[in-house]
Amino acid sequence: MNTSVSSTDLGLYERFWSKVNKNGPLPSAEAVHQFPEIAGTQCWEWAGGGRGNKGYGGFDVNGVTKFAHRVAWFLETGKYPQPCGLHKCDNRACVRFSHLFEGTYADNNRDRGDKGHTLKGSKNGRARLNTKQVIQIRKRAKSGESNKNIADSLGLYPSLIRTIVNRISWQHLT
Repeated sequence: MNTSVSSTDLGLYERFWSKVNKNGPLPSAEAVHQFPEIAGTQCWEWAGGGRGNKGYGGFDVNGVTKFAHRVAWFLETGKYPQPCGLHKCDNRACVRFSHLFEGTYADNNRDRGDKGHTLKGSKNGRARLNTKQVIQIRKRAKSGESNKNIADSLGLYPSLIRTIVNRISWQHLT
């Protein structure tokens, strides 16, 4: 047990760790390639219920639900990771401290890309368009319609249309 946890947090500590399965899976080959120090170490998976739709565990701290991996970081260090608590193991349910690291949103995006987990097309939560729309945009441009006209009709910027037409974005579509 981490000595930085005060006696008032002891109930939190015991309550949290009683909801963890320490016999989880091993990290993926991609994760081990990126972070060799986690090779052969099992994930400690959140088993306390409260997993959101993206697979992160949820844990109640003083009436506020927090991501379980962030609470694990707090219990180890006495502070929450800023701004992000990231997973070396790629297992969103994992709360093992040695499988976590603190980083920025840019670090998270870079890590996801390095492991080949970047979401493409409409699976990316930031996508403004779907596959059907992108195919239609390319057809319209191929028929000679201007990027500005296409953009105006869809309420988008011509620069976005240009990246789609030139296959800078949505490259995975042929």
